[in-house]
Amino acid sequence: MFQCKDLLTLPSMAKARIIAGKSGLSNRIRWVYKPENMNFAKWVKGQELLIISTPVIQSKDFDLQAVIKKAKKLDMAGALLLVGDKYIASIDSTIISYSNLNDFPIFVISGEIPLVDIFEEIGHAIAYNKDSDVLSDDILSGIQKGYRLTIL
Repeated sequence: MFQCKDLLTLPSMAKARIIAGKSGLSNRIRWVYKPENMNFAKWVKGQELLIISTPVIQSKDFDLQAVIKKAKKLDMAGALLLVGDKYIASIDSTIISYSNLNDFPIFVISGEIPLVDIFEEIGHAIAYNKDSDVLSDDILSGIQKGYRLTIL
């Protein structure tokens, strides 16, 4: 199974660092989710890594603390925050405290890192993980490997 601690082994995450919730590094990551607005509850099923970037940051009702609390309530694995001038400029200490108390890992990385690289590596790591509870020859794995599917 792919866990939050495994994020730091990915080449695209080489410049990432964990700033809170280290006791939750064993949280399982089933998939990733990048919300477009603050109303993302119906789109997640639990154990997703929440990736906070634009456009959610630019939404008029964006509240990082509310997003983190909602993610924890929805049983998400942790959060990856894109930071920088055009992204999240600062993270309040109450968010750090909340994440530490609730075993909810928060990673930060520069917003200049291409998200496509991060998504691709995490997707491959989840799909090809030898300890995964998903069969390696299932439909998702086949799609990621580029196999053609024939429906009879």
